[in-house]
Amino acid sequence: MKRVLFFILLPLLLQGVSLQQATKESYIATKISLPKGTFRPLYATCLPWGKTHDFAKKFAIVEYGGIRDLEELKQKLPTNIVAYEWAVGFYDDENSSFLQWVRAHPSTLLNTKPVRMNDYYYDMCNAKLLQKRIAYLVDKAKELKIKGYFFDWANELFLEEPEFATIKQEFYRRHKTSYARCLAKLYQGLRQKGLMVITNQAYRNPFLLDLVDYDMCESYMTAIQDTNKMATIDGITTFIPTTIFQPLNEVFNYFSLFQEYKKRYSFKEMIYMNYAAPEFIVQNGKIRAKSPKDIIYYNYVLGKLGGFYSFTEVPFNHALEIDDIYFYNLGPALSPMQKFDSYYIRFFQKGFVILAPALHQDRYLKLSINKKLYDLKNSLLLYPKENGVTIKLESLYKPFENRYIPTAKVFLYADTTLH
Repeated sequence: MKRVLFFILLPLLLQGVSLQQATKESYIATKISLPKGTFRPLYATCLPWGKTHDFAKKFAIVEYGGIRDLEELKQKLPTNIVAYEWAVGFYDDENSSFLQWVRAHPSTLLNTKPVRMNDYYYDMCNAKLLQKRIAYLVDKAKELKIKGYFFDWANELFLEEPEFATIKQEFYRRHKTSYARCLAKLYQGLRQKGLMVITNQAYRNPFLLDLVDYDMCESYMTAIQDTNKMATIDGITTFIPTTIFQPLNEVFNYFSLFQEYKKRYSFKEMIYMNYAAPEFIVQNGKIRAKSPKDIIYYNYVLGKLGGFYSFTEVPFNHALEIDDIYFYNLGPALSPMQKFDSYYIRFFQKGFVILAPALHQDRYLKLSINKKLYDLKNSLLLYPKENGVTIKLESLYKPFENRYIPTAKVFLYADTTLH
């Protein structure tokens, strides 16, 4: 007798949907050409030398490099661009009219000798510096016709690192306030001028979340780590990178924290930025890199489970991160994330997402949904049978890495709109 497990949360919203273990015999799928998704997703990073504008134009916001990168491009940019800015400092090889003024006024810096890799740090509590920097960034935004800025190192925690002890000492010798309070004036000043402000980990000083449009966390789902093995990949000799999966209990803890912050502060959303190594294959005796589609889906699904937006970069070759999954609209959530055995699932108006741990064999699940489904990952149309539809969760073994990785799938109801 098959074991049937019913969800007990929000049964009315789920309209009595149940799940049960199934067999291959109930799985009916046909390979198709999926209709194109036309949804406009929130955010992407997009190195101008690594992607076409066509991909970038599809997002509401794209971080397209720093001011100098944008100035050097000899082509018309999309209108949805934000520029990268280091919130607290700059490198010695950087130059601009603003930095020329900074160098001529060394009291605006917290160090006169470079730290680490020839980097210098602003005294953001210097009123003249703050005024000059806001004016410069506003002028550049008008010149480049960009929407605003993404600020890296957007909090004051760098002062707590041991190598910055002298910088911290100098700052508190000059000021009785916190560095983050002065960063807040920068963000607030730019927003008052009509510019968008996106930050990286402003949540470390939570009050900053009232002064920015979006905040970001990096590598909180997946990250990249170089192995100790080298290989020639696509003609480049390099250490072989691998993808690290963060423990799910840590991921879920941050979901709870960021949901709490969304209730308490006025920022619009926490953007999850993740990183993935390519998938590697051997062809004709040579190692090739291909899109890590399985990991792109993993991060996308995990974001949907938690109620956040998630994007995956592939720094090895940014062209490999291009994927259509971002352009399909699941609609509003109809339930919170729920667990069935070891699977996590969440239902939306137009479909659902499901995440499985590393499976050593394919699994089949039957849902009490009498509808056709699009399997977006595999370009399949699934058919119902006997008042339910069976989905397949593939075992994902990566021979190059000799490991199984989690399986993440996205299903859309075939009778719904995709925009």
